[in-house]
Parts: sequence; structure tokens; C-alpha cells
Amino acid sequence: MVEFWGSSQELVRDYAWIARIVALAAFILLMVMVVALLYSGEVQNSEKGPISLVAKSTLNDQAFQAIDPIITNNLDGKKAYCTFYLSYLDRNQRPRKKRLHRARFEFKKLNRSPSREEASTLVGYWNPPRHEELQNVLERVGIVPDAPNLFAEQGELQPGTRSHIDQYFSREIAETRTVAVSNSTLAAIGAAQAKFLREEFAKIERIPRDKNGVRRLEGKAVYNSLPNLSEDGHYFVEMKFDINPVFVLTDHPDGQVKTTAWLTVLTSLFAMFMQVIYNGFG
Repeated sequence: MVEFWGSSQELVRDYAWIARIVALAAFILLMVMVVALLYSGEVQNSEKGPISLVAKSTLNDQAFQAIDPIITNNLDGKKAYCTFYLSYLDRNQRPRKKRLHRARFEFKKLNRSPSREEASTLVGYWNPPRHEELQNVLERVGIVPDAPNLFAEQGELQPGTRSHIDQYFSREIAETRTVAVSNSTLAAIGAAQAKFLREEFAKIERIPRDKNGVRRLEGKAVYNSLPNLSEDGHYFVEMKFDINPVFVLTDHPDGQVKTTAWLTVLTSLFAMFMQVIYNGFG
């Protein structure tokens, strides 16, 4: 046993340089991962938007297609985790965000914006024909919409005019960049938004009624935190790429992140080279 322990120590001493190289290599890979995780650059962790979303039946659940500047040449063909947010103002005009959906997508750059139809498109709060659910929620808790005319029916308007919902939809389509996703992705985002608004406005039921059966909403903290439906709510997407060292060094879409990672590698290799020059492998 003593002889084995002695020979093991001698082996470790003779090949200590291998252990140092392995340790340095592991440290380099760890630093590359840290660079990718913390250094944002122009792409990593950045928000893109405002966007509108359209479903295409021909796309799979990983598809994410859009024109420049949402999908640039550097992003074309890359994969990343994308988080979709609803950005909105509360009734105190404070900006807020609600996370709606997160999944891994593969990007494809399009030469022209995807075509859009009302039944398969999300633009913000009011999405025909999906706005009926929000209207029902507001009616159930006993408040009127911030902009009541949003719910005007075609027959209630003057001939030749369009409903406020349609006008809102057309304006949002013109002011946002369109992203094409699969039917299931759009359904998941739409369902998450509907659930969020339903649960938020259900909070009004916690406010007690006065002796006349009326809820005094103005000035209540619960009420003030609710989305202000008279303001626009927009979708944004945040991209997060892999921190795998091989991907960061070879295929990361952000040139600044890739350059910083390579500088880390080269600096470490230079330090190792200088140690070998002056101290040898011993």
C-alpha cells in the first residue's frame, strides 16, 4: 500500500503539467460561458418590438419568422430562447410588463412582412374576434371599458364607417413589425394574455361595495395597478442564446460577444505559453 501511494505521488508529480493544462482549459471554458451569460452586446438579452404576431399553419412550433430589423442577417438560421412580453401602462401611467410565453425558436429572415388576417393575429389588447372575452370580464366585475366605443358594433355606427376595434387593429398593424409563428404558439400567447387580463380585473371583486352596492374604485391600490385599457399594450420579445462555449466561439450572432470570448481564450493561452517558456512542463 505504501509503495502504491508513493508511486502515485511520483506519477502526479511527473505529470503535473497535464493537470494544470486540464484545469486551465476548464477555467477558459467557464470564462467563455460567463462572457456569454453576462455580456449583453447588441443581441443577447435585448428586447425587440413592438411586434404583432400572426399564425401560419405551415410553421412548426420552433418557427420564428420576420423581416429585418427583427431578424437580421446575423440571426438568420440561429436558435435562441425567446420570451414574449406584454408591455403596458397601469392606471397610474407606470410602465409594466407581463411575461406571456417562453420557448426555443429557430429564426428565419423574410424578404417581406407576413400577410395578416384578423382571426390569426395578435396586436395588443384588442384582437378581433378575441376581444369579446375581455369585454365579458369587464362586464362581470361591473366596470365599463376605458374607451367604451371600442365595443361598438358595425350596425351601431354610421354607414361606411368601421368599428373602433377595427380602427385600432389597423393602426397597430401599421405601427408594429409582424412575426410569424405556429398556430399553437399564437394560441399559447393569446391564452396567457387572456388569463392575465381576466385575473387582473377579477381583483376588483375584492373591493367591497358601499351601502348602495357600488364599488368605489378610484384611488384604490388594486384598481390603480390594473392595465389602463385606453393606452396601447404592445408585445416585445427578448432573445437569449446558448452559453455553450463552442457555440459562443463559432456561431454566436453577436460579434462583440464572440470577440470578447476569443480574447479570453487567447489571453489564457498566451499566459499558459509564457509559463511553459519560462518554467517548462515541470
